[in-house]
Amino acid sequence: KSIAFDGNKFNGTLPGHYLQLPNIEKVDLSLLKLTGTLPQWISGSLQTLDLSLNNLNGTIPDYSSSNLKFVDFSFNNLRGNVPS
Repeated sequence: KSIAFDGNKFNGTLPGHYLQLPNIEKVDLSLLKLTGTLPQWISGSLQTLDLSLNNLNGTIPDYSSSNLKFVDFSFNNLRGNVPS
């Protein structure tokens, strides 16, 4: 129920479909040099999301209706409110 590619040498556009997989609970795509924007919709089962240390940009979508308990968007070029 988790995906962790953190610290690998992946680069390119954020694969948003990982954040939309049914039953996914944890996604760690930190430290990958990913670019692009965050998807407007994420899986309702997602609880932990780490996208820190990438090159993401744009506005943080309103994930207030999600089940996120932990989120890290640090060291990107994102703007807006972090879900609480």
